[in-house]
Amino acid sequence: RAAVLAIKSGYDFTAQQYVTKYVVSTTQDGGASWLTVDGTGLNAHGTYLRLLSVSEDGKALNALSYSNVLLRSVDGGQTWSSPGAIDPTNPYSLAITAFNADVLGAIGFGGAFLSEDGGLNWLKLKLPVGVDNFMLSGSNLRRVDAQTLLMTSGAGTTYLSKDKGANWNVVVAASSLNSYQTPLAAFSDAKHGFMVDEKGRSLATQDGGAT
Repeated sequence: RAAVLAIKSGYDFTAQQYVTKYVVSTTQDGGASWLTVDGTGLNAHGTYLRLLSVSEDGKALNALSYSNVLLRSVDGGQTWSSPGAIDPTNPYSLAITAFNADVLGAIGFGGAFLSEDGGLNWLKLKLPVGVDNFMLSGSNLRRVDAQTLLMTSGAGTTYLSKDKGANWNVVVAASSLNSYQTPLAAFSDAKHGFMVDEKGRSLATQDGGAT
């Protein structure tokens, strides 16, 4: 499945003016056929929208506006609404990542947040010891499974949590403060993972990063 968010414009001869609106196209057969609908509720959020995710059945979609307003549709893109503020104290500082149609992560000046219901409710995550939100970006928070999270600091240290952020352990220690040498790590479950270090070496772990 896939989805495309696009801007459609044309001249309305009745109103005698150009009209611009968003349309949402979804496919369930690898692009062989597409269903296109008007994205009611999107135009009010400007012309710089980014589609974040689409569910397996193509019904639930998440999008992000230029001003960091999270938008959600549960009817294939026909109607859209905003679930609510993630961090009311700093609404414009958030970088939002969609892990799937229902699970979203956000990092900003107010901390790190996780939602498992499409943005309706958000859990503020405990950060690893010595890490503050200024050392993070939206791409540095990753979700492995329902309980397992990965977080990488700006210094290149990668932390693994097996209890949804309550506790963190170092799995990749930073060997350099050069952000261009940040190691990359990914886990398929709480125990098995792979990483590429700052020297380009590929490493694997079967014990959650202990070795």
